[in-house]
Amino acid sequence: MFKLKFVNDSDSKNSDYICAICKEFLYPDDTIQLSCCHMYCKECLKTLSDTTLYSSIECPLCTEKSRAKDIKTYNRFAYNILSSVEVYCPNSECNIKISSGRIKAHMKKCEYEKINCNYCDNKEILRKDYKKHLTDNMADHFLQLIEEVEDLKKKNF
Repeated sequence: MFKLKFVNDSDSKNSDYICAICKEFLYPDDTIQLSCCHMYCKECLKTLSDTTLYSSIECPLCTEKSRAKDIKTYNRFAYNILSSVEVYCPNSECNIKISSGRIKAHMKKCEYEKINCNYCDNKEILRKDYKKHLTDNMADHFLQLIEEVEDLKKKNF
């Protein structure tokens, strides 16, 4: 994920909002609760599971074993609390304050997200500048597309 900066400094110190394994914020959509009620990131729990995801997991905090049927992939109360935590957009030039529950959707359209051009080697172009980049480099991009089409034709025959 991405590193978040909290609007309220006290939220960054609230251990209930932080995964005890990776020490990162518990994103509402990616939080799993064990039978002991401790919560972790979905990805962190995958690393603890032996063979299949959540077959049997020992809690890193209290060592209680959780069986697959006792693990909650959705806790509405925790989801609502975590979703309401206010954060700043992680993109350095974007100063928007947003609830953590909406950060993923915001990141998909944030004008200050750095993206790579699909048609050339330019990396980390701000999304807001991407159309201008495409327009300014249209001839080069068009030639690149023609080369790719020709390569595809050769592979299909």
